[in-house]
Amino acid sequence: MCGTSFGCFVGEDQKVKVWDLASGMLLKDLQGHTDFIYSLAFSNDSTLLASGQFHHCTHIYWCVEHQNSVQ
Repeated sequence: MCGTSFGCFVGEDQKVKVWDLASGMLLKDLQGHTDFIYSLAFSNDSTLLASGQFHHCTHIYWCVEHQNSVQ
């Protein structure tokens, strides 16, 4: 994942939620989908996060590990 203590989960609000697993704090709501999100996947080097929804729409997010953030 984007660093060792991050988790990404899908909310019912069509947002990907990025959590700091060590502190339990919500770091970011990644927006852009208009329907339910059915899949999340990280690239092999953990620098990219892809999310996919039912109607064949995919969003790609860049994970910036050294800044402890996802953009």
